[in-house]
Amino acid sequence: MRFLTGIWIRAALPAVLAFAAFAFAASAAADIYSWTDKNGVKHFSSDPPPKGEPVTELRVMKTTYEPDEPEAADPGKAAKDTTSLEALKNQPKVDIYVNGQSDICRTALAFFDSNKIVYTRHDMDADPGARQRYNSLEGQGLPLVFIGDYRMDGWDENAVRTRLGIK
Repeated sequence: MRFLTGIWIRAALPAVLAFAAFAFAASAAADIYSWTDKNGVKHFSSDPPPKGEPVTELRVMKTTYEPDEPEAADPGKAAKDTTSLEALKNQPKVDIYVNGQSDICRTALAFFDSNKIVYTRHDMDADPGARQRYNSLEGQGLPLVFIGDYRMDGWDENAVRTRLGIK
């Protein structure tokens, strides 16, 4: 029976993945919830975990960004620069785990700030939850940077520039 189950899973998996991709595209405006239940099973859903269920590592991933609409063209006004709005809209999600005492962490944060990169800062000195998430991610250095699905343990400005398309 186990053999047949394995065959069914391998045969049905492409169809299930195609459906999931379609469902995700259709609901692209929804948030994605990721959590681990009490049995250690990782869940991904557009719905939050059931109320009352013990959950660890809850993460909510925002899937939309709605910039302000550019103003209508007014002959008496200079045109509004929307280049930065487009760049922001297309920027991958950036998360950075830092220790506020580290010079290299301060360098990384200054780089993001000076290049107007939107990021989520996880300060392990100020937030015990950030330290716990860093440990669960098995961080190997500081800062720990995520650019979309790309992971960087430590700091390499050239790699970040390449990932974000900064010259």
